[in-house]
This record gives sequence, C-alpha cells and structure tokens, in this order.
Amino acid sequence: MKRLPLPALALAFLAAAPSCRISGPRIVPGPSFISFPLVEEGAVDLPGPANFPAALRGDTAYLSTPQGLVIALSLPAARVVWTFRTGAPVPGPPIVAESRIYVLD
Repeated sequence: MKRLPLPALALAFLAAAPSCRISGPRIVPGPSFISFPLVEEGAVDLPGPANFPAALRGDTAYLSTPQGLVIALSLPAARVVWTFRTGAPVPGPPIVAESRIYVLD
C-alpha cells in the first residue's frame, strides 16, 4: 500500500468535507424560562470566590470554592444560609443527590 504524503491527505480531507452534512433541524438548547433583557434581582456577598457552576435543589444553590468552602445560598432571600469548610481545596462544583451534597477532593 502506497502512503500518501500529509499534504495530499489533508487536501483529500478538505475536498470531502463540504459533502458532509448534519441532517435534521438545528435546535439550540437553552432554558425556556430566561427572557431578555436580563435584569439583576439582587447580589450576595460570598465568603469566597465561587469559580464553578452552582448545583441547584429547590430554591437553594450550592457553590464550592477552590479554598475549600461549600456555600448554601437561598435564592428567594438572596442570602447565605450556611457555609462548610472542607479542610482541603475543592476542585469542582458540588453534586446534589437526593438529600446529600457531595464535593470532590
């Protein structure tokens, strides 16, 4: 079998690429409850930076920080309900499952 040089292989790929097509309607996922323009409802001073997405359960958001804090935030009241210091950095968002909250270390 003869090996094609890399430029010839790239050229063959580029020639075939326009014939590829994704079939079906193009659906953009997104929550249906967001309406624009967005309006800020309030702000909360957190005891540390929350660098990860929040986990939600009911009206409570759970945040974690790289400094080892897990924070429960009441959304209707816009206040911190409780904080928990894990004793180690938290490298990702919390996970809510049933009645428990998990964080990875």
